[in-house]
Amino acid sequence: MKKILMNLNFLIKNKYLIYFIITAIPLAFSFIFFYPKTELTIAVNHNTLKRLDENGKIRKEHKKTRNYILQEKLEKQGIKLIFKAEDNSENAKPLLEFLINNPTIDFTFSSNWGGSLSPEESGKALSLGAVSVTPFYFIVKNNSNIKLIKDLKGKKIAFWTSPEAKKNPVFTIGGDKASQFSSDRLQELLFKLAGVTAENSKLINYWPNKISANDDWDIVLDSNRPPKKESNSYSQDFYKALIDRKVKFLEFEDIEGLSKNLPHTKLLLVPKSSFEPEINYPDQSFKTLGITTSVFINKNMDPSHIIILSGVLKEMYEKPTRYAQKNEYPNFSAIEIFEPSIVAEKFYKEGESSFLENYFPPVFSAFIKKLLFIVAPILFIIIPLTSVLPGILKKYFQIKINNYYEEIYSIEKFLDDNVIFDHKLIKLRLDQLDEEVRSAKFSFVHDDFVQQIFIVREHIVMIHKKIARMNLG
Repeated sequence: MKKILMNLNFLIKNKYLIYFIITAIPLAFSFIFFYPKTELTIAVNHNTLKRLDENGKIRKEHKKTRNYILQEKLEKQGIKLIFKAEDNSENAKPLLEFLINNPTIDFTFSSNWGGSLSPEESGKALSLGAVSVTPFYFIVKNNSNIKLIKDLKGKKIAFWTSPEAKKNPVFTIGGDKASQFSSDRLQELLFKLAGVTAENSKLINYWPNKISANDDWDIVLDSNRPPKKESNSYSQDFYKALIDRKVKFLEFEDIEGLSKNLPHTKLLLVPKSSFEPEINYPDQSFKTLGITTSVFINKNMDPSHIIILSGVLKEMYEKPTRYAQKNEYPNFSAIEIFEPSIVAEKFYKEGESSFLENYFPPVFSAFIKKLLFIVAPILFIIIPLTSVLPGILKKYFQIKINNYYEEIYSIEKFLDDNVIFDHKLIKLRLDQLDEEVRSAKFSFVHDDFVQQIFIVREHIVMIHKKIARMNLG
């Protein structure tokens, strides 16, 4: 107990030094271990890496692309965006699978293909919401007799999909099942609804070659529209065939029912002339399946980064587009493979509502919050200890001094009343009291009791002298 009181006494006498220490140490600790990192890593396909300069930035000739805009906006928030691909080949697994299996990946964009996961897998990531919707295209030749989804059965169905590291390609006899994370999953669901199998229909995967408009196929399924220039999946003649009306975009007669049977999709209207108005392309509006794209994050992403990224996504995607109204995105209305981030949901509804977030960058405000979380409990303990405790101890020690007084007065009264007591026992007790008073430390408040201690000890000496006189008498 004495050691504890001595240590507390040291704390009181050096309280400003202690205040500095308990502030500086958590500050340093928080800065080292809790200050949010100033970079985020996004999972991308290997083609994106080809667009990077020597500093890891998307080159300016790609300034209209999503990743260029995202990188620029994050840099303004003090966040460096790092691009990472799983493999330098088209044989890489889907980006979402890369995210949940690699803790160094912070987030990625991924379409909602209708996959389903086990509870263990679904707990590995969170959603920042759907940010856009794009058409899934069904392309047929002008003389096609395909009108309903069931008409696909027995047809020559062309598509382009990489193996995604599978030993037995999907959509072949004895092939592997489609990944829950890729566009193969949607095709698998479409084939199931149409009754299509590798045994009863001709499924043509063009990978790694290009689909030509002149090839022998009945329908092409793809999430990408044939571009003007040659691409990974389309030869240059395909775009010309669309413009010349040799091939066309198909609207299934039962497209509305098809969309309802695939609840993760949306019924989407592609307006006439929306691709290239100057040449009236497409020459008529058509309905098709709409596929939403969401941003998925590592479940351990720092809340400040979630706020920054959500803010950037809102800025990028709240504008009206061909397929979305103003402020329609980001949202959580789509059926997604992962649960929504609570932080992102709150941000989309309320914005940056706290004082710190309104006046400081999100990363710094998050750091301040963590610092307060560490320092505040310590301050609430030390400040009362150094400010309130002395008053409590004064009362405690005053009671102790009063007890000494009472016992000494009692002994003196017994002597004055000539009550018969063994003087040796009285002297022994007086010596004990003197030793107790002499050795008492009265931590924190010793100076306040110096005079009272002196009086008590002088009183004990006086009683000793009185006993000595009584023994002589």
